[in-house]
Amino acid sequence: MKYLLSIIFIFVFSFVAYGQTNCTSSFAGSGNIQSQPSNGGQGIISVISPPGCLWQIEGGADWVVFTTSRSGIGNGSANYTATVNRGAPRSATLKLNEQVFTINQEGVTPTPTPQNCLFLISPSTQEFTSAGGTGTVTVSGQAGCPYASLNELSYLTLDSGAEGSGSGTVTFTVSPNSGTARTGTIFIAGQDFRINQAAGKSRKRVRFF
Repeated sequence: MKYLLSIIFIFVFSFVAYGQTNCTSSFAGSGNIQSQPSNGGQGIISVISPPGCLWQIEGGADWVVFTTSRSGIGNGSANYTATVNRGAPRSATLKLNEQVFTINQEGVTPTPTPQNCLFLISPSTQEFTSAGGTGTVTVSGQAGCPYASLNELSYLTLDSGAEGSGSGTVTFTVSPNSGTARTGTIFIAGQDFRINQAAGKSRKRVRFF
């Protein structure tokens, strides 16, 4: 009986060892490159692997967050989320065996202001009721000096004048607020512009006696 068990063990071990040494897992497709927008997104990385073969995706970056396991057996895939990028374009490199997979993400890079260009904005802060409304910001600068605006507030829309040269006027709209009071900042010609908006009015319950 012991002799038979030994033969079975050697057979199973040899089969597994042979199978694993002949496992060649690879990324599916030919390009091995995915692109994501600056506001983030989701992606799927597909892997081709013989049945019973283990694979593990290595590498990455802190802004690439895997939402499923990055390892598996046989054919499979790994899902990930690219977080929002508020800076320059960036890339992350993943590896599977000797293969390389690249994730590129677009950036949000405001137009740089030349060192000899100085800007002033007025006002630098504006208050809004819960109803929202429109507002304007005056930009004062030297002729020939370009400026740009950067807005990442979901409740504010830049209507006109977001980019210009020298002096100009930026107009925007703030949406109604039905929640708590909120404060946000946008950037105009390299300067901070703050918006303070009051909370939405809560409805009073009418009690009947």
